[in-house]
Amino acid sequence: MPPGLGLKAEPVRFDTGGMARYRQLLGAILAAYLLALVGCGGGSSAVAPPTPAALYGITASNLEIAAALYRDSARTPAGFYLDPKPPGQAFVATLHIKSNDVAPTSAAHFELCTDDWNQALQWSEVAATSGGVYGNLVGNSSTARFFEFERVRPGTPQLFVRQRVFLCSYLDRSDATADVSTGPAGILNMRPVTAGDLKLLSEYLWGFTAWNNFGSAVLVSEP
Repeated sequence: MPPGLGLKAEPVRFDTGGMARYRQLLGAILAAYLLALVGCGGGSSAVAPPTPAALYGITASNLEIAAALYRDSARTPAGFYLDPKPPGQAFVATLHIKSNDVAPTSAAHFELCTDDWNQALQWSEVAATSGGVYGNLVGNSSTARFFEFERVRPGTPQLFVRQRVFLCSYLDRSDATADVSTGPAGILNMRPVTAGDLKLLSEYLWGFTAWNNFGSAVLVSEP
């Protein structure tokens, strides 16, 4: 092979159904099943119908599922990705800057990415200015996955906002519509890619979905 001529790796495309397999169980489904148990009185010799958990391939017992839903606010299994609040901050909001944050009239609605810190800062400022209540920039940081801009919005209580912009060299979400739960989830551009990398990304993104609420819980996360 001539010097400088290499093979270009194909991007890793993934969709919302192909992310790390979350065995999610909606609280409404569980509640309906528990009510059905109460109605049957528990003494029937008839063969019990498949539980909602079994339909999802979940081996956890009903008690374990109930504990995951109602025990505390964690709603995720041990070892699941956590994004803790900064020390000393009581009220924290974490968000990704989207296309409509910097261009409100745009029909597109996806999370932005760039490898240019100055571009990310500019988007942060535009989004903060158009967000209703301007938050003063008090800090910034960067990782191999995203740029982060930390802002404080005045008021009572005071809100600490973490604005994030993905690095395109890590993740391009331009083909992922932010307000739908199906379809493409983006292009993962990092190399090499391991099962652990996909699991981390999937668990991270779960924190920004409509399922991350008090009506659902993650029982199992598998690469």
